[in-house]
Amino acid sequence: METIKLENKSKKQAELAAAKDIVDGFFTIKKVNGREIHIGVDKELKKLLQILIAMGINTESSCWGHLSDHNGLHENPSLMPNVVISGNLPDREYTYDDIEKAAKEADAFELTLNKLLKEFYRERALSDERAKIVVDRFEGMPSFKLRSATDNEIRNLPTKTKLLISELSHKEWRDFSLFLENKFIE
Repeated sequence: METIKLENKSKKQAELAAAKDIVDGFFTIKKVNGREIHIGVDKELKKLLQILIAMGINTESSCWGHLSDHNGLHENPSLMPNVVISGNLPDREYTYDDIEKAAKEADAFELTLNKLLKEFYRERALSDERAKIVVDRFEGMPSFKLRSATDNEIRNLPTKTKLLISELSHKEWRDFSLFLENKFIE
């Protein structure tokens, strides 16, 4: 029995390593002052994205959250962390059946993540509910967003309060990444 557990753990670690290679290849090209700049995944989200991909969950975009626009690199910076997740759509013009299949995948991903978040928060106390990670479904789309507070909820708060909520939120996301990694490998 112990041999099977070790083999399974080795397989899961290999899947995480393969997912790391995928995440390391993610980047966006932005033009700033006439120059092309390659922006990679926010380093703070890399581990979470690796785990989600290893779990078979398709990620579309992510942001750690930025209280400033980082010298114009972010057109519409998100103030709080988020990851957009969707069903897999083909890299071609897709059909209604493709959209239906992607919607079913997104539903399954959403169900999985809601169960994991429920378990994660079962015995966890938060000093500010706005830091809590939730699933936010995009209406009419085969996708959803993992997020903490929405930008509208915190945009007009005093800077000191925004920073506090941001710090609390970042802690939640780091802890959730560790939680998922442990769940994935066990």
